[in-house]
Formats: sequence, structure tokens, C-alpha cells
Amino acid sequence: MTSFCLGLILGNGEAQKEMRRFSLLSMRDFGVGKKSIDDVIQTEANLFCEYLGRMADKNNGNVSDMKPKCQWVTTNIIHNVIFGFR
Repeated sequence: MTSFCLGLILGNGEAQKEMRRFSLLSMRDFGVGKKSIDDVIQTEANLFCEYLGRMADKNNGNVSDMKPKCQWVTTNIIHNVIFGFR
């Protein structure tokens, strides 16, 4: 298996180093590691916890199918960083 197939995290070699370098520089350009993005992530996490609490109350403590709900949070964060609103 080549380093490209293993991806950004598990890969090794020159191609993986180049992908990681590019990714880190791109994320910094969008504000990763700055206070503003920390606030966005914290806000989304709080809203998500509130949402889960409401769903658990409605469904006798059960919340199912978490994958799409987690994808919503991630999408909201990315959208907010790129476009400036949720």
C-alpha cells in the first residue's frame, strides 16, 4: 500500500508530508488555532449538547443515529469559518 492510500494521518513518505504541510497551511488561513474558531466550535458544541438533551427528553433518554447529527455540527463549523455565519 502506498503512502497516499493511507491518508493524511497514517501515511508516511514525501507525498504524505506534502499533504500534511498543505493541509496545515490551509487550515491556518481559515483560522484554525485562533480564538475566533475556538468560539465557533464552543458555540456549536453547546448547541449540540442542548439538542441532544431535548432529543433524550423526548425519547425517554434514547438518542439514536448519531452520525448525521455529528456531521451537522462539523458542517456548521466549516460553514461558519468559510462564510462567517451558521
